[in-house]
Formats: sequence, C-alpha cells, structure tokens
Amino acid sequence: KKILFFYYLKMSINVLIFNCGSSSLSCQIFQYASKEDKNLQSIFSAKGHRVSTKSTEKPFIEYHLKTNKKDLTEQYDTLTHALACNKMIRFLHENQVKISFIGHRFVHSGGLFEESAFLSSDVYEKLKGCLNFAPIHNPAAISVIDECSAYYGKNGVEEVKQFVVFDTAFHSGIEPGYYTYAIDQNIAEKYKFRKFGFHGLSYQYVTEAVTRHLKSETGKMIVCHLGTGGASCAAIENGKSVDTSMGWGTIPGLVMSTRSGSIDPGVVISLIRDLKMTPEEADKFLSTKSGLVGLTRGLTSDLRDIYSIGIDKNGNYSEEQRNDCKIAFEVYVNRLVGTIGEFIAKLGGIDILCFTDDLGFNMWQLRNAVCERLKFIGMIIDKNKNQETSKGKGQLATSDVAEIHAADSKVKIYVVKNDEEIVIAREASKYF
Repeated sequence: KKILFFYYLKMSINVLIFNCGSSSLSCQIFQYASKEDKNLQSIFSAKGHRVSTKSTEKPFIEYHLKTNKKDLTEQYDTLTHALACNKMIRFLHENQVKISFIGHRFVHSGGLFEESAFLSSDVYEKLKGCLNFAPIHNPAAISVIDECSAYYGKNGVEEVKQFVVFDTAFHSGIEPGYYTYAIDQNIAEKYKFRKFGFHGLSYQYVTEAVTRHLKSETGKMIVCHLGTGGASCAAIENGKSVDTSMGWGTIPGLVMSTRSGSIDPGVVISLIRDLKMTPEEADKFLSTKSGLVGLTRGLTSDLRDIYSIGIDKNGNYSEEQRNDCKIAFEVYVNRLVGTIGEFIAKLGGIDILCFTDDLGFNMWQLRNAVCERLKFIGMIIDKNKNQETSKGKGQLATSDVAEIHAADSKVKIYVVKNDEEIVIAREASKYF
C-alpha cells in the first residue's frame, strides 16, 4: 500500500511554477514523489523571451515537455506576460498534464510578507496594493495569477490552489548599516523606506549550487545576476547576504534593459520640476524608457543585440546607431565593474565571482569584458573555457556550475545555471 501511495503521489502532485521577469516569463513543473521529497524532478519547462519589451527580434516561447521529449519553439508578433502564461497552460492542457498546485514569484511586498503565502482573497488584495512597489514586475505577476485563476476551474480543468513566494527574503539579514537610507528616520520607518534587495531566489540557488560544488562554504562571493530584463549584484559571505545593488525598489543599481539603474536624485527632481512630468510619468520614464533602450534611443533593450550591432558591427545599421550601441555596452560594463569593486571593498576581499541568469550564463563576451577589467586583482579568466560555456554547453551541459578561471587566477570564477523555479517549488510542500 505504501508503494502504491507514493506512486500515486508521483503521478498526481505536479507543481507548476511561474516566474515573471521584466522581459521574460519562465515556468517549470516539478514532480513530488512525497511531501518530504528534496530531489524534485522537472518534467516540463517553458520560457517566453522578449516579453512586453522592445527588441529588434520577435518574441518567442520555448516549450520542453520531458515526459515525451516534446520540444517546440513558437514566434509571435507581440507577447505579454498574461498571453505567454495562457499559451503555456493551454499547451499543458492539450498535452494532458495535470497540475496540483501553482506557485508564483512575487518580487516586492513592501515588507507585508516575510515568507511564502497561500493565495487567499485577503492575500490577493494585499498583493494588488503592492503594484507600485515594483511597477514592471508586480502588475505582470498579478496578470499571470489572474490568467491562472481564470483558466483553471474552466475549460474542463479542475480549480488549482496557488501560492506566492517573495524575492526579498534572502536579503532579510542585511545589517542596518547597509540597508538604512540617510533620510529622516521617522519618515523612513513610517513608509518603510529602506533597502530590500531583490533576485533573492536566484542568489539562494546560486549560493547553494556553489557550496555543493565546493563541498564547503563559499567565503567572500560576489554574484552577478544579469538578466535580459533586470540585473543586480549581491555581496555574499558564507551564504549570507551582506549587501545588494537594488534598493527599496527595483530601479537602483546596475543598468538594465529599460531601467536606468542608480541615478542622481537631482535628475528625477528636474524631470518633475523642469520637464513637468508627473510622478507617474517620471516613474515610467525611469522604469520603461531608460537603461539600454534609452541609451540606444529606442532601438533595443537587449544587450545581445547591442553587442552585435555596436561591437561586432552586424546588420544594416547607421553609424549613429552603432555608436549608441558601443557606448551602451561600455556604460553597462562600467557600472557592473564599479559595483563589483564596491562590494569587494565591503567584503574586505573576494574569493569567488559568479555570473548567472540569461546574460550571465549565455554571453561570454560580457563575462570576458568584466574579468579583463578586474585582472589587476589577480582575476584571470580562461578564455577558452569561457567561450565554450553557455547554458546547455561546455561544463553546463552536465552541471549547473562551470569553472572558467585560469589555473593561476587568485579568484575563482563560476558560471551558474540558476533555477529560481525549484526554490519556489520547494515551498509547495507547506500547502499539501
């Protein structure tokens, strides 16, 4: 009977995870063999690329159904997060994949939640009240939640329970000396103006993966989460977050696809005072019309396009467009190198540098540009290992951690294939 029970669980407890990025939508299905299962099996994955963003290429979705080795890629003229979600769950329904629970990444709760939460009507209303905290991510996540709620329970599909996991938890241990803003503390405490930090699910996975690879603590490690939409860095010592580049919201820090990154507050004041923007317009300007898309005057928000146009000089583009792309790549690298240098000082040294997420594990040119700038501290990249390493290639074909440092490097350099979805899926056992 016990064997039959676990077989039934394995066949029926499938947890579907949605992860809303600013320009992507990832999903996976993890299968539980038991409530205590720590080795979850991924039986399905899909990713929507170039979602709700500007690019020189069309958006597309990759589907990988591992139970029958079905792989499919479909292009679209436009793709929102809600539409990508709808197409993914219809694909699952058409392929008769049963879903038991749905988990969602929710970027910013404004301090209302410190751990995952079951999606009740009360929790849902609180989440809707958090939309302005992360104006690119939170509305997209709500749209995906709404799409799941609308689809499951209709079309002959049973209603599925949902839960949310928050991206700030990993950074909750940052010390006040790093998270406190130098403003009136009565106002700061009342409105919760402090550094929260994000991409915590990614940093948690990367830390665990490198620890597992080393079979020891990581020491002083800096992780660069470089997505096609959002990007940030974290200073981590022996698994604990010391500091991170994002702040109260998701704009500060590195240059991103459509976000400015850190900027002189005087510019924001001038946008409102001199250019007569409303606060909402200034927020949209810094969140959706700045960063790489701003640097290239609306040409593209994708660093891969920028490198191809500005550095490799591919395609039929004007000299002005090529020059804009060249400068955009330099601005991106300069901000990233500067942030790494800041964190080296805060940690008092560095043992490991990690690159992760789409640009981090796919764009060897970016990794090379960063590490070349850091040679002065004894960080030496192995150019052959670096160039052959991308998600699914090189060492990452058989492992989630690849070493790309040279034998004489004083700093270990890793590329890590992160998996935020499995971190979310582990929370599902609380709701069985």
